[in-house]
Amino acid sequence: MQIDLSQSDVRLLKSVLDLRLSQVRDELAHTDDREYRASLRADTEKLEELDGRLAALLASSG
Repeated sequence: MQIDLSQSDVRLLKSVLDLRLSQVRDELAHTDDREYRASLRADTEKLEELDGRLAALLASSG
């Protein structure tokens, strides 16, 4: 699946994603539940991957 986004859309999405990533990392640092921690780790990995892809889009679009 693909979606066309303007550069300002990508910047906004990256900003929202960065905020969420920060929240997930904070939650990860404060949880003791193993299953929830594993879920948060998986979320963090996926969010970091998406963040990198958005950063690359912004860098390549100048």
